[in-house]
Amino acid sequence: MKLAVNKIKRLTELGEETSGLLVKIIEEPLPKKWITTNNGNKFRELLKEIYLICPLLSDSFMEMYNYVQREKSTGSAYLKRLKHT
Repeated sequence: MKLAVNKIKRLTELGEETSGLLVKIIEEPLPKKWITTNNGNKFRELLKEIYLICPLLSDSFMEMYNYVQREKSTGSAYLKRLKHT
């Protein structure tokens, strides 16, 4: 897969923003109902834009998001370690 320089730059910016949102999602409390938070909505919007450039990266971010949400819902020790490092 060969990308133009401007797409690589935009993908880097989107990746950094998406990673930052993922950290915020880890730190926010689990909502009482299974609804997406503002950070979750922004995260998904960024994934759509990433998908247009690199679907594989978008899928990888979505896997991380789903993993974090699963860990949050179970109150796992892994997530507690993430919050305290």
